[in-house]
Amino acid sequence: MPRISGRAWDALTSLKLTLVCLALLMVLVVACTLAQVTLGVLPAVNAYIRSFLVWLRVPGSNVRIPVFPGGALVGLVLVANLVAAQVRRLELSWRKAGLWVIRARFQPGVTIQRHRHTGEVFAFTLKGSWKYLEYPQVNTAGSYLYEPAGSIHTLHVPVTNAEVTDVW
Repeated sequence: MPRISGRAWDALTSLKLTLVCLALLMVLVVACTLAQVTLGVLPAVNAYIRSFLVWLRVPGSNVRIPVFPGGALVGLVLVANLVAAQVRRLELSWRKAGLWVIRARFQPGVTIQRHRHTGEVFAFTLKGSWKYLEYPQVNTAGSYLYEPAGSIHTLHVPVTNAEVTDVW
């Protein structure tokens, strides 16, 4: 953990801060959408989303008062929050060292021999369908699969698939 005081580190990595930032961004999006009626699209986006502060001009003068954090500031805080939370929870170990990113394309009717993964698997099916012969679930286009490390299975693509199955 970086050398930041415990309370500041807890605040920076808290889920509450994440939720507050997301709520502020939602308010900014609504306010920006409404402001487009009077300001136009680009000026409203510049005033609410691309700025660090949302300013209110005092009528009859050139005085501007900051009234709300802008999208740039909220986004910056949110990025710092998410990166700090990831660093805090990151487990450094040889067991988790490295990451394989694979795109697999399987012809209909293909069966991959029974195998074991040494690490976690995160799979997203782009098109087609497939399943593990050991389990009843079928993964179809748009589905997401998580496997814990050590899973043993036999991948099978149904012969009835009309297209190549594409999995990331």
